[in-house]
Amino acid sequence: MSTEKCPLDEREMPEGFQVFGERLEMWGVRFRKDDAAAFANEKKGWLELERDPENTHDPNAIKVLGCSKGFFGIKRRVIGWIPKETARAIVEAECLNQLRPRLLKTFLGGRGYVEILFQILGPEDKKSAFLQAVARKKGGDKKIRDKVEPQEK
Repeated sequence: MSTEKCPLDEREMPEGFQVFGERLEMWGVRFRKDDAAAFANEKKGWLELERDPENTHDPNAIKVLGCSKGFFGIKRRVIGWIPKETARAIVEAECLNQLRPRLLKTFLGGRGYVEILFQILGPEDKKSAFLQAVARKKGGDKKIRDKVEPQEK
């Protein structure tokens, strides 16, 4: 049996913010499957971002935390990481503390499959710096890069 939640209707766009990254899929969810599944089963959850300086694979790594209210306070679980090139752009633009992740969808499928999609929201005045940082790296996150580099036909 699979379950899917699409809570976007419950999440308002903060005033003065825009979508920086649309329909992003977390990296590393397969390594955090138990935590990701537990988060996806929560009735009301939200996401937070946090630098991961001890990550040996990526010096710009940014963890995605799945958060929910529990009996003894807020539960925060590492459920994945922002895609590498997007994390690099965030660090280069020096805007991590001003960004907010917005949960789009959680999906729990058979055999332990977990999918969590989200957006990155940020202040309008930081968007051009962020998109320029994405564009500087030709191999950057395609879903974001396409907003600054039109596709050749």
